[in-house]
Amino acid sequence: MAESAPHQTPLTLESLARFVEDSSQSTETRLASVDASLAEIRELLATLTTATPPYAYQTPPHLAGRSTASPVPPTIPQTPSRVKPANPRPFNGLREHGRSFLNSCTIYFALAGDQFANENARVLWALSFMNEGRAALFAKRAMTPGFAEFSLHSWTDFEDAFTRDFCEQHEEEHAQLALEGTAYHQARQSAEDYVDAFRDLVLKLRYRDERVLIMKFRCGLLPSLEQQVANLPAESRPTSLAAWYHRTVEVERNRQTNQLFRSAHGPLHPTPPAQSSNPAPPAPNRTPWTPRPNTVNVSAVPTPTPRAAPFPGTPMDIDRTRSARPTPGNCYQCGEPGHMSKSCPRAFDIRHMSVAEIQEQLDHLQLEPAETEVSEMLEEEPERHPEDFPNRYE
Repeated sequence: MAESAPHQTPLTLESLARFVEDSSQSTETRLASVDASLAEIRELLATLTTATPPYAYQTPPHLAGRSTASPVPPTIPQTPSRVKPANPRPFNGLREHGRSFLNSCTIYFALAGDQFANENARVLWALSFMNEGRAALFAKRAMTPGFAEFSLHSWTDFEDAFTRDFCEQHEEEHAQLALEGTAYHQARQSAEDYVDAFRDLVLKLRYRDERVLIMKFRCGLLPSLEQQVANLPAESRPTSLAAWYHRTVEVERNRQTNQLFRSAHGPLHPTPPAQSSNPAPPAPNRTPWTPRPNTVNVSAVPTPTPRAAPFPGTPMDIDRTRSARPTPGNCYQCGEPGHMSKSCPRAFDIRHMSVAEIQEQLDHLQLEPAETEVSEMLEEEPERHPEDFPNRYE
């Protein structure tokens, strides 16, 4: 028995019109939802662009009125920041570190300002790092009711009080006095250290006349370094204060590199000694040296008798003569029997004397005439008895 085919609705014009109508209605619904979503996105964008940022940049009081240039506010993130800036170092109250502590706090607020609900939280956060020395006393007074010198709800009040107690005072006057004197000159500093110190003076002075600052900077440089920078080619010669900073450091580094190269390899072309235009002074007149006459009476020195060879032999038989040994009981000086070496009549034979013995004998011969003369004078002087002296009490 054959299977029956599935029932199929016959396609008519009415069913086709109904299908087209349903499809158009669903398309209109989807378009309407898309338009609504786009309207919501436009409203959110308008809200974000017109919203007030969580942290408004304010010019610090110590910078107000110092410069005509408008400060550029830092870039503040509009969404919660994911940056984790480093915390300021604990502050102990030293004035030379006060400005650095304030700068660290300002940078932290600029990068992670969304972490603080209000200015009170910022002030308390800054006080948490003041736990040593004078800074700890400052924080203690601030946290004690009735003894606080500023409002804990205002960062501006805190900054003013902090600047007064922990920052260097009269920085501008001190910088001006330093530039008027010679204490800021380079002297034995490197070019980099001198440039950093001069920049710090300019920052404290807040002076903007570059022509005057360039003259001050050049006056403080070493004369040799200043001349090298000033004699650079026209295309690389500095014309601004920043260019003078850069060229000065660059010229000194090149000079140090050249010195290291020369010290390691020596001069490539040795320079001849400079010829002086002044004539050399005449040599002083000196009396020619003449040897002193010998006062030793050579005739008084006994002439030693030449000693005969103890053993006959041929003239070239040297080893046989050296191998000869004196007979026991004979003199070790001359080899003859009957006396010892200390009483040998040939003791003055220089052929048998060492250098020390010859020198000692010559010294003795030089002193012998003087000793003889002194002895003769003593013999000629008459002997004086005690009774020959007059009595001073008589």
